[in-house]
Amino acid sequence: MSSTTEINQPLIVIVSGGGPVGLTFSLHLTIMMGKDVKIIIYEGRWFVDEQGKIRWQGEEEGKTRRDQVVTLQDHVIKQMPEYIKQGLFQNINERVWPTSRNIPIREVEDRLFDLIQPFVRNGQIELIPENLHEQSECLIKGSFNCFEL
Repeated sequence: MSSTTEINQPLIVIVSGGGPVGLTFSLHLTIMMGKDVKIIIYEGRWFVDEQGKIRWQGEEEGKTRRDQVVTLQDHVIKQMPEYIKQGLFQNINERVWPTSRNIPIREVEDRLFDLIQPFVRNGQIELIPENLHEQSECLIKGSFNCFEL
């Protein structure tokens, strides 16, 4: 693992897991650091479809997506970057309590996945549709600066 980056080289961050936490972390870091970061996200629940696009595995692939609902407190939502807030809660305002909102986890994953696409297209984020494990090439080669679980 490299301890410093070369001048004009982006910080390379490996993220294990493309669920809500991994995607939110990746989005936030990309928004904060811009072109100074390259994020590689590993997620075994993704696959490459017939058009070559990475997507979540679903019923067609024999997988069941999460149906649970998460309740997010307003004070937590207020701390999110505006880009993430707008993307997550567009057309969703279900309130169970006066100071919180409900959103299905599947919806969170889908919306965050959609929000990272511009960064995937410009190369700041790379998606790897497999689980990260001790024999993953990036870990063996040490081709990263930071590792996020």
